[in-house]
Amino acid sequence: MRSGWIYTGDLGYQDEDGYIYLSGRAKDFIKRGGEMVSPEEVEQVLRSHPLLDDAAVIGVPDVNGVRKSEQWWSAIRKHKRRTDHRVLPRPVSRV
Repeated sequence: MRSGWIYTGDLGYQDEDGYIYLSGRAKDFIKRGGEMVSPEEVEQVLRSHPLLDDAAVIGVPDVNGVRKSEQWWSAIRKHKRRTDHRVLPRPVSRV
């Protein structure tokens, strides 16, 4: 985090009202466990879970500068209350 911003490597812009829009990825793959992983494919799997409203996967550099994947998601039940990540199946909560 720099100056209050998290640098994800995504491309985007902020409008005059302060809203932030993501328009693409600067890098399309993340190295995870020696393999190159597509964040979009992981996001699609996460979004297919019935408790998830949305998901995002970003690369976060480790101490050696290698981008490792980190998952972010918003889980919302039908009654619009946030769902604790512990109720999600393990493959979804830790991809």
